[in-house]
Amino acid sequence: MELESKVTEILMKHDSDKSLPLDRLSLIKTRSSEFIRKLNQIIEKFPDVHQWYIENYHQDLSDT
Repeated sequence: MELESKVTEILMKHDSDKSLPLDRLSLIKTRSSEFIRKLNQIIEKFPDVHQWYIENYHQDLSDT
């Protein structure tokens, strides 16, 4: 999988002290993309729970 190889490559650079700030930023972006992808899979699998959450907590979030 391309995502895993990119994460592995960045982590290896980090472990070898050869990473640059852009490498760390890339890792953050890669992991956030992975998180969003997994979250979307959960939402697709449990749409009722997602709808309940939106109805109960959306108003709280809009006040922040």
